[in-house]
Amino acid sequence: MTFSLSVYRNDIINLIQYKFDSNKGREFAEFQLQNIAKAYTRGGEFGVQYRFLKYFTLELGYNHTDTRDLSSDRPLEGRALHQASANFIYNSPGGFQFNLRGKHLDKRPFYSSTNNLSAAGQDYIPSEVKLNENPPVIYGKPFTILNVRIEQKFFNKHFALFLGVDNLLNQYELAYNPTRPRFYYGGFSAQF
Repeated sequence: MTFSLSVYRNDIINLIQYKFDSNKGREFAEFQLQNIAKAYTRGGEFGVQYRFLKYFTLELGYNHTDTRDLSSDRPLEGRALHQASANFIYNSPGGFQFNLRGKHLDKRPFYSSTNNLSAAGQDYIPSEVKLNENPPVIYGKPFTILNVRIEQKFFNKHFALFLGVDNLLNQYELAYNPTRPRFYYGGFSAQF
């Protein structure tokens, strides 16, 4: 069993990041680049990796990241305070591998320059909206992404066939979570 722990603080000058732009009144949220004079990120990460029954590995992680735009005294836009991840791997001696990965992101703040919330249709309503703040705060819904992949190596592990599904649960939010919907893929790889 392996444990990892890290604590960090970054003081940032002239941070360039994406800013939510709700002035357009369009169906989907739009983002533009923004310069932030002074900001910080601070937090910690914890991880554990556990190998068991010879062929299995379980990896768990948690990340707590507090962010702040020092000019507006607000959290940085689009950054989740809490993130968790898990990875389950099975590696057989015959070259078969199964991998199930998951990641959970907590709600993320987005700041609207108007009270006109774009993408506020029935299916796209954010989990939390605070119109009384200036500018109004919109919180994107928390979401979990699960990816699964299988692979079979052959000919002394120089060749492999693989299949996978990303975003198995099809979790996405059209307005504030630009994550690709469920996606199937497959392929062939060679190593010489």
